[in-house]
Amino acid sequence: MNEPLLPDSVRHRIRYPFLGDVQLNVWAILAVGLAIAARWSLRQPWLPEGTARWAIALLPLLPSYLYANRLVRWTISHDEMQRRILLEALVFAAMWTVFLRMAFDLYLAAGGAMSHRLRFGLGVEGTFAVMCFLYVVGCVIANRRYQ
Repeated sequence: MNEPLLPDSVRHRIRYPFLGDVQLNVWAILAVGLAIAARWSLRQPWLPEGTARWAIALLPLLPSYLYANRLVRWTISHDEMQRRILLEALVFAAMWTVFLRMAFDLYLAAGGAMSHRLRFGLGVEGTFAVMCFLYVVGCVIANRRYQ
């Protein structure tokens, strides 16, 4: 009597894990935010030498690890087609991040510092943010290709 409109082969068997997507984004934002805060605080002269500096420097690794772990579990939870799209987006983001990072470092080595802040490069947080942005672009491109 309560038959679904879509056949089993097309219908999602699992409810879409919206909370998992939010968690994924929170870990990414937290990792980038903590990396920016750690970089800023390590340049301050009032920070004592020793264990405190090491703890602040290593603090962004925890949300980065949790982001990577959540990303793998989130990708595995999808069906085969969506996994293919996500994998293509990840490869796209990784390749373009490496290319852009090399180009930017060569530009800085040639003496082209755009501002005082970027004189030393993007850093880990800048590279991570660029890769997250390129991942979203890769998802859009891959989704359009498979429509």
